[in-house]
Amino acid sequence: MFFFLPRLFDSRVFRNIFFISKPRVSDAWAWTVILVSLLALVQALRLVLLRITRVRVRCAMPLSQAQVDILKTPTTVIEIQGQNPKKPGSKSFERFDRYKSATTIGDATTKGPNWQDLSTDFEKSCLKVPHLMDVDA
Repeated sequence: MFFFLPRLFDSRVFRNIFFISKPRVSDAWAWTVILVSLLALVQALRLVLLRITRVRVRCAMPLSQAQVDILKTPTTVIEIQGQNPKKPGSKSFERFDRYKSATTIGDATTKGPNWQDLSTDFEKSCLKVPHLMDVDA
């Protein structure tokens, strides 16, 4: 493909498009203008593609101190959804399967989840505290 470029620069069509006349402008200057234009175009396309393909991650609101206290109290009654929302084969998937039958925070913590599992599941509504929902309603 690149061996056609010199012929393109010598053509009348190219010179008419870029208003380059043979006596006033050297071929080196024409190459420079074209390369700079191509680099600017590539950079603009790169930015557009980055904007299109950027994955936006929504961050959950941080837990309030009252919610943290409720999740750290072993006697808190909880409801956990039956279907496992985690990625199959992951460690969090296995931990969720172990503690999804728990009825209290203390029961769940003995079955293997860590604090991050419980807080993330609470934020994503996989783990619910029934008496907390009654107060909010």
